[in-house]
This record gives sequence, C-alpha cells and structure tokens, in this order.
Amino acid sequence: MLSVDETNRLLQFNRDYIKNLQLFQNGGNFSDEEVAWYDGMLKEIDDKIKTEAEAREKRLSEIQELLKKKKQQLTTQFEGEYVIALEELCAKDGTGKKYGKPKRVAQVIHPLLRLCLFNP
Repeated sequence: MLSVDETNRLLQFNRDYIKNLQLFQNGGNFSDEEVAWYDGMLKEIDDKIKTEAEAREKRLSEIQELLKKKKQQLTTQFEGEYVIALEELCAKDGTGKKYGKPKRVAQVIHPLLRLCLFNP
C-alpha cells in the first residue's frame, strides 16, 4: 500500500499543485516562468519518487521470494520431524499399522489363552 497507493497519491498531489497555480493574467500570484520552474522542480521530485518506488518494489519481490523459500524449507523440516515424532509415538504406544498389529494380535490371543488355561 505504501509503495503503490501513497506514491501515486503523492504524484497526483504534485500534478494538482501545478494545475492550481494561478497566473497573473488570471488574477493569480504566479508568472509563467515561476510555474515552469515549479513544474521542473516537481518533475525532478517525481522522478526520484518513481525511482524509489521501483527500488521498493524490487526489494519487496526479493523479500517475498526469500519468505517463500524459507516457508518451503520450514515446511520440509517440520514434515521430517513430524514423521520421526509420529514413528516414536506409535512405537511407544503400540499403535499404527506397524506397531499396532502385534498389540492387536496379542489382545485377541490373550483372551483365548486365558479361556484355555482357566477353563479346562
């Protein structure tokens, strides 16, 4: 917003300033030479503003690209750590496809063994 909207607003303000200068022949306070001088000065200022806006836009693009790369890097790192944490949790609790199967088998067999051993 600051690099685009406010820059355009400032440039428009400068154009309006020149348009609103009243010449002597129209009952104003400025000569043609003064208006031309102010117009030249404002063109220099406008050029500086445009140059600065372009530099800010370029810097903004660089920052956005850097953030995109950093986001991807952090996402990849998180996904790797998540897989490890999930694996450790499944191993600890005996859940999931890999670690849960022996637990489920033991839960099914254990009651059957109990029935066989204690009910002859």
